Amino acid sequence: MPKSQNLLEVKMFADTSLRTSSYILHPVLMDFQQVRTIQDGDWERHTHYRDFELIIPEYGNYNCLLDSVELTCSPGEFLLIQPGQSHQDLFQRDRRFYFFHFKLLNPEKSVYISKLFSDAIAPASQVVPLPQADFVNELIALLFRSGNMELAFPVSEGLFLALFRQLMGVFPPDQLTNDANGNEKNHRMLRQVMEVFEAHLSSGTLPPGTVEKRLNVSVRTWHRISHELFGVSPKNAFEYFRMSSIHSFMLKHPTLNVKEVACRFNFSDPFYFSRVFRRHFGYPPSQLRDRAKK
Repeated sequence: MPKSQNLLEVKMFADTSLRTSSYILHPVLMDFQQVRTIQDGDWERHTHYRDFELIIPEYGNYNCLLDSVELTCSPGEFLLIQPGQSHQDLFQRDRRFYFFHFKLLNPEKSVYISKLFSDAIAPASQVVPLPQADFVNELIALLFRSGNMELAFPVSEGLFLALFRQLMGVFPPDQLTNDANGNEKNHRMLRQVMEVFEAHLSSGTLPPGTVEKRLNVSVRTWHRISHELFGVSPKNAFEYFRMSSIHSFMLKHPTLNVKEVACRFNFSDPFYFSRVFRRHFGYPPSQLRDRAKK
């Protein structure tokens, strides 16, 4: 993205120690940013030569010119830009967005691809609703927590892989290239895993064999899938999902005390719940509750 002064406040997290997976079209995360616009202004027009760009508004509409077509992307939607497209941001003051830059690798051919959309797609079709917005927002929150906590970058990359798989399922197959359509199988698999996680959220335990039975795979295969989808073991994947869900629940229900939340999610000891929460997020649940009340 071209540079400009006094237009944006940017927090960037980047790393080059990247991994690949055996899935077709593996997204290789380059960097991710939280952006707040300080004043109105148009960014310099530019072309995305190698990297894809994913833009998700957090607060206020995001406006731009994409291949000379004016687009508006609102909260609850996302915009995906592919290499070769002409792009100009049209910023307005006091808006907040998430930006993700990544490459798409075809591991089977050991090549990066630069085309995701079919020739027939119009720029307006690249703005689409977020699927399961609450879950997507939880993934985004985890991504930026992983950056702020300086966790190993593969954790961020695994979370972005899950985010990418989730978003790709929104596009109809006829809008995508043949390579991209191969991601639909992975999207369905991710959705099935999330449904199992959600069903066991309140109990706090995931009985052995539950996910394997749903996916009709072996224990060994489920471990491989978990590492490729989330970058962590099945146990940690479920724990991350559980704690992220609790975090979102507390933001929506700030009047509940820590003991009530712990009971709601089957923690028998609120002090143990507080320790687990602090380990994940770096601060106690009482601090989140107090912040949510403001």
